[in-house]
Amino acid sequence: MKILVVDRSAEGQTRIARVIENFDPADRDMLDLVVALASEQDYASKLDESDVLVFGPGVEGDLPELARSAKSTNPDIHMIAFISSGSYSSGTFRAAHNAKVRKVIPDSSSPLDLLQELVAIHEHYRTNGRMTEGRIVSIIQAKGGVGATTLAAALGKICSEHGRRTLLCDMDIESRDLSRALQASGPQEQMVSGWIKGSAPLTRETLRQAMIPLTDRLSLLPPPADLTAGMDFMGNPDHVALMQHLSDLMRVTHDCVLVDMAGRMGCGTGALLRSSDSIILLIDDSLLGLSGTASFLKTIYPLIKNKIETLKIICSSSVMRRREILSVINQTVAIPETCWIEEGYPADPAAETWPGTGNTLFESGQKSTKRSLVEIAVGAGLISRRVAVDIDARRSWLDLFSRSRREVVEAAAVNGAGR
Repeated sequence: MKILVVDRSAEGQTRIARVIENFDPADRDMLDLVVALASEQDYASKLDESDVLVFGPGVEGDLPELARSAKSTNPDIHMIAFISSGSYSSGTFRAAHNAKVRKVIPDSSSPLDLLQELVAIHEHYRTNGRMTEGRIVSIIQAKGGVGATTLAAALGKICSEHGRRTLLCDMDIESRDLSRALQASGPQEQMVSGWIKGSAPLTRETLRQAMIPLTDRLSLLPPPADLTAGMDFMGNPDHVALMQHLSDLMRVTHDCVLVDMAGRMGCGTGALLRSSDSIILLIDDSLLGLSGTASFLKTIYPLIKNKIETLKIICSSSVMRRREILSVINQTVAIPETCWIEEGYPADPAAETWPGTGNTLFESGQKSTKRSLVEIAVGAGLISRRVAVDIDARRSWLDLFSRSRREVVEAAAVNGAGR
């Protein structure tokens, strides 16, 4: 949020700015606080680019007039006023509230009073859509080989292609499949290890430093550099707060976050599952696949039972019907049919060959595969139906353009050979 501090003197402006700067770094990161300073003579020109206006006690005599003027310029702005302890009275804050000041705080109050108000304002903006939060989708599997890494990479590409700031998060601490498939590695892994070992703080800036850029809108967060730190991150209860802080930061810095869980379950990943907006469970309908799925769902059910609607099941095979599969699973855990994504996981030879090519299955696969992947993105809540139609139309146009261009080139080659 952008905060404009207004006071008569530069000293008064700076004092309030320092209160904000001394908030816990995690709180500043989550609220994305940016502070600007102004006097009562020049504050009006900065109102349109501000979310919160904080008046210092130096302007308390002109507070009602300044507040009314600010509200007429920017009706959506929230205003907070500091006044001297000697002036703090029912008459003072009634006059301020009549001028649409949200909160009047005595100058001697705790900084937490200001922080509490800023948190409430941020939540108001978020609820009303003025400040959006990203969507976290965790991709899990009951057994390996069902295509979770392939799906994560493809969905990441779909989201980024439509202008969404997208982060792929590789939680495979052993084989690092997603990172290897996308040929993403580097010193950034040391930063992730630093968070876990306590040698580096987890902040918005260090999160940026830890990400490996793949395109201008798509990045990857690699696993920690060493296996010991990774195991600690996943399974040590002491790191649950760190994992929660990471998920909160990823949500406010990106529009879409896709987590390849790689079947890793522990205290940390459990916290991440609880904070996910959608959980995609990839299954197959083999005998071991279904029994493994039932057992896996029984294990994670306590984590998701209060948000079962976030679970989205995709089958990577189509031998058995949906109701047959659910009837087997429901003998162990009751899963509603609404958790099923109608579009099945596409069977495509390119699913075996895309890793290391610089492309994902979304680019390498057949046309029907691309459409299925877009439908899965819609079912997981990553993109809207309208966006899906736009993507399909754009892809069709690009296919037509590419085909026409190829035909022109081939015709020119034939004509050249004829001469």
